[in-house]
Order: sequence, then C-alpha cells, then structure tokens
Amino acid sequence: MKYGVRCPNMNHSRLNAPVKYCPMCGDSVNRSANGSCDHVRHAELRKNRHLFCHDCGKKLR
Repeated sequence: MKYGVRCPNMNHSRLNAPVKYCPMCGDSVNRSANGSCDHVRHAELRKNRHLFCHDCGKKLR
C-alpha cells in the first residue's frame, strides 16, 4: 500500500484477518491465515473483481 493513501478494506484493522493479503491493495494482512490458490482460484477472484489474490498477494489481471 502506498503511504498517505489508506486502503478502505477493513481487514487491515482486524487482529485475526481471515486472509493473508488484502484483495484491494495487496499488502500483507495476516501471514498465518490458511489458504491456497491456483489459476482456477485466480479466475474466480477476478470474476469477483478482486485486484489481488488474498492467498498469495499476486496482482490479478
């Protein structure tokens, strides 16, 4: 996340966020969260208009 610009995703303020990375900005939120991804999961996330994968942090195009 760029400094000076706050991401509106509420996972940043949660103590135990259910995702590893923020789907809106890609910043690490909770490295100990469970989850795995593959190209099928990335396609689902793109369909749901996520900018980043919440399991690996990769930017989705």
